[in-house]
Amino acid sequence: MAPLEQIAYVDGDSGRTADISVNGGTPVAVAFPGTGDDNWNTPQTLTVSLNLTAGANTIEFANPNGYAPDFSTITA
Repeated sequence: MAPLEQIAYVDGDSGRTADISVNGGTPVAVAFPGTGDDNWNTPQTLTVSLNLTAGANTIEFANPNGYAPDFSTITA
């Protein structure tokens, strides 16, 4: 089972998506709920499962079709 990582972000819209890839792997679309109140100062977190390897990893966030949330930190 892949470890769970907590991603901190802000999203004042009604929600945005981001493609997440680890170590150059196939991106997976993840939906990040928003506050829907146009407040970009409310921190939120989402817990996701990522297939990390021992040692250093590269985690890439993208949304080629629009905006993604504003990301802050990733913690295990």
